[in-house]
Amino acid sequence: RAVLYLPPDKPQFLLGSGSHKRVYKALFFTEDEIEFVAAAVADSTVLSEVSLYQGFSDDWPTKPYRAFFSLSSTQHVLVLKHYNMGSLFSLKKKRVQLTLKEKLSIARDAVSSLVAMHQKGFAHRDLHNGNIIVHRTKSGTVQAGLIDLARTDRITSTNTHQPQGAVTRNPPEVLRMHFASVDKVASDTYALGCCFHVLFFNTSYPGSLVFNVKKLHL
Repeated sequence: RAVLYLPPDKPQFLLGSGSHKRVYKALFFTEDEIEFVAAAVADSTVLSEVSLYQGFSDDWPTKPYRAFFSLSSTQHVLVLKHYNMGSLFSLKKKRVQLTLKEKLSIARDAVSSLVAMHQKGFAHRDLHNGNIIVHRTKSGTVQAGLIDLARTDRITSTNTHQPQGAVTRNPPEVLRMHFASVDKVASDTYALGCCFHVLFFNTSYPGSLVFNVKKLHL
């Protein structure tokens, strides 16, 4: 049994937002403990995200999703572990300095999670630095997890939409508008490599304008 306390809609509690959800810092009460969590208030699209996660999360090195509640037929809450270091995007924005060992730990967990998805037949399709979250444990070690499965699709799907949600994480063939020829596994791998380029070399992409992206990727 668990109880979620979701604070009022105030700016200081908002951790992030997207097209289908708003994420707040909340309190999660279980029989054993009380902990801070990230509570994503979402529409019905989150139902498929929960179902997908349950299909391959057993093989993930860290488990970011904790629980799920339905407030109504159109409003749901997805409870995620509160990763105390934030995303790779926020770490760079705050200019947090990571050791090489910590960066390698983040890369290891991200790769392991993505491989587990691919082995189960799914592609993430929205890999960027905001969807890789990082946690420092009480022992001081660093862990990482993948979140936001809203664009996740079967590898065998024949849809021809843009493979990655973030323009700056798409492979060169996408910039040539050859969507149908893009391998979903290869696209995920390419996007994760772009994230690692930022992580290991402390660089960033100069905006998401098409001419900037082409200059970097082609």
